[in-house]
Amino acid sequence: MGKLFPLVAEANAIAKNAKRPITFTIKMEKNKSITSNPLDERTELWVLVDNHEEEYHYQWSKDKFLNRIDMIRSQFNKYFDDGAGAATSDRERDNFYDPPDPYLVGQYQVPLASLLMNQVIDLDRDLVGAFGPRPVGSLKIRVRQCDETGEGNPPADMNVQNPNQLLGKRMWFRVEVHSAKNVPTDLN
Repeated sequence: MGKLFPLVAEANAIAKNAKRPITFTIKMEKNKSITSNPLDERTELWVLVDNHEEEYHYQWSKDKFLNRIDMIRSQFNKYFDDGAGAATSDRERDNFYDPPDPYLVGQYQVPLASLLMNQVIDLDRDLVGAFGPRPVGSLKIRVRQCDETGEGNPPADMNVQNPNQLLGKRMWFRVEVHSAKNVPTDLN
């Protein structure tokens, strides 16, 4: 951990000198063991990146940050050597940039039994919080059986009288999200 602090400070100094509104902070997270034994728990270090240019934040593992700080340093040195490279609009070459990762906001349960009989399911339900049972918004969705392209109707052999006739057969479903309401926009 002692090695990480000066590198995070260096990344912040480089971002500031390059006039990039990006800040780095260290986050400590206790990683619980699957054995439920407190002795197996360990603390993991993450680097939180607040990217005010892109208006979102992300976190890097310690290893990813150590790799990135070398690339950021190199990009910054190139900026001072030839005046190019610190502020780039090319995301592919921007070592500060990281595409957003999927972020679990909440969960939604869909009863699938009706789909076995090729029925369309229309639902308007609360999105349940990922870290507790409180609603964090709502979704209006439609789920239906379809062909393997996701566009057409299911194959004719999927229209059965008894769901047991579907055992061992491949099935495809199309999920259409028609609206999302009151879903959090700030995911800090």
